Amino acid sequence: MVKTSLVSMDSSFDVLVEYIYEVTWDREKNEQVWNYQGKVARDFETEKFKDEIKWFFID
Repeated sequence: MVKTSLVSMDSSFDVLVEYIYEVTWDREKNEQVWNYQGKVARDFETEKFKDEIKWFFID
C-alpha cells in the first residue's frame, strides 16, 4: 500500500487542493487500485510564487 496525492489549483489560483489516494495492487486483475481518501485545501499566496508558476499562464 502506498499513499499518494495529486495536487491542483482552483481557477482563481488562491487555493491549492491536494487529493489524497491510497494505491494498492489487485493481484487478481493485475492492476493498480486508486482508493480516494479525501482532499485538503490550503490557501495559496499567488504573488509570493508568481515567478515559479508563470508557466501556467499562456500569453
